[in-house]
Amino acid sequence: MIIAGIVSYNPDIGRLKENIEAVISQVTELVLVDNASNNFSDIQLMIAQKEKVSLIANPQNRGIAAALNQLLSYAIHKGAVWLLSLDQDSVVPVEYVKKMIEGGVDSSVALLAPNILDRNDGGRVLLSGTGIVKIKECITSGTMMNIHVCKKIGYFDEKMFIDYVDFEYCYRVKQCGYDIVRNNDVVLLHQLGNGRVASFFGKSFMVTNHSAIRHYYIVRNCVYLMKKHRWLIRGGRGVLQEFFIVMGYERDRILKMKCMFKGILDGVRM
Repeated sequence: MIIAGIVSYNPDIGRLKENIEAVISQVTELVLVDNASNNFSDIQLMIAQKEKVSLIANPQNRGIAAALNQLLSYAIHKGAVWLLSLDQDSVVPVEYVKKMIEGGVDSSVALLAPNILDRNDGGRVLLSGTGIVKIKECITSGTMMNIHVCKKIGYFDEKMFIDYVDFEYCYRVKQCGYDIVRNNDVVLLHQLGNGRVASFFGKSFMVTNHSAIRHYYIVRNCVYLMKKHRWLIRGGRGVLQEFFIVMGYERDRILKMKCMFKGILDGVRM
């Protein structure tokens, strides 16, 4: 049994519908966890006539980590073998699930990830290579979670709410001795924020134009992971990178800088 799960928060209804219709025929069931969207009634109306779609409605925004845990718990309760996690704006191609599994996975694989085609970057495939390769980490969207293995890893860290939730989980997967693999031949259509590509001395990077509160969580969670997993170099690099991009390339710099400084303080207290 393969269950697909989507976490939604104020989604674009047209894109969410496209997402659901692309994946529903490829899985046993689809579960939508909504984090108190303002357009919840539109979501209900859109899925009302769709078969194999279940809805979990949270009365308040519990964050991405809590929603992912709800999906994981649901899949475990149903006896699923795989959980396919999707963002609300990610659209899978035809036979996505079949091709992912046929890529060749074994009992050591906890997470099976695709390559990414970014809508923000003119449809550029983000990662090069072919076939199945072992990787250190992946985003949750488009990733298939091996339920048998993930029960041993445990749940996502709800203290983080959003940002770095997926990478923290990947770290624990590797710490427990399991593999994360990417099938380079399967591509997911995805949108990484609402950003644009910029460059600095020939090095390209994504300017996400996230809200001030998102930058707060990014910085706060970097500091938190520096403490939790001793990510001193990576966490510090993440904080510096956020300040550099915001100061040099984003709008509302003053507000975002204030939120990021608050994120540092709160991260230390976590």
